[in-house]
Amino acid sequence: MQYQPVVDTESGRIVCAEALLCWQHPVHGLLLPGRFIALAATHSLITRIGLWTLAEVCRQMRIWQDSGLHVPSIAVNLSARQFIDPDLPECIGELVDRYGILPGSLEIELTETSAASDVDLARMTMVALRVLGISLSIDDFGTGHASLSHQRALPFDKLKIDREFVRQLDSSTDNRAICRSLLSLGKVLKLAVIAEGVETGEELVALQSFGCHLFQGFFFHRPLDVDDFVRLMRNPTRGNNRNAPGKLPTSETIP
Repeated sequence: MQYQPVVDTESGRIVCAEALLCWQHPVHGLLLPGRFIALAATHSLITRIGLWTLAEVCRQMRIWQDSGLHVPSIAVNLSARQFIDPDLPECIGELVDRYGILPGSLEIELTETSAASDVDLARMTMVALRVLGISLSIDDFGTGHASLSHQRALPFDKLKIDREFVRQLDSSTDNRAICRSLLSLGKVLKLAVIAEGVETGEELVALQSFGCHLFQGFFFHRPLDVDDFVRLMRNPTRGNNRNAPGKLPTSETIP
């Protein structure tokens, strides 16, 4: 497991992190989930992988709790197949009880396509998860084919702007318009909006000018293994942002 922080440039704090299951391949080295998750889905392994990931994150959070380390909430991305499983809320409830993790410390992420595959079931599942104190995020927002009316009917707490819209903000008027619109939508719907895949200072400054202050991406932190993540949480002012060592960048610190 690796963990990629989400930072708030208004407070200068790490407010949550996304859990990423990586594969230490004997030939190709460490592979991020984008390299193998689709393959796992075609071989019917995705549900088992998702359950293992949930259990491992809950186990790790309990270790952090017992050690007295304050760790923000951790988000786990679930596949469409796993999310439409009617037993999912019960399964997650059992994991929360088994490891005794604090309410609100676990988040579930799903793509908008996953949520729209069966809107009624998705809504029931989301309501059941929120009863457990679990927050919900829509990942890759804007890249799927769900209607806005369907999205409005689902009780999620956050939306994440996909990297596809974040890149080339300095040259793409379309991407700038889309990011502005998604941030405005989030404000109207009272949702937290996270820009993911932020890699350059230009992207950061543009997004901040649109009103965004929650960011995830290589500009701030690459995915970290457990030990590096713990070191970061114990001393968050010394992150691995290559552009501004010792502090999180803001529009005032980017040339």
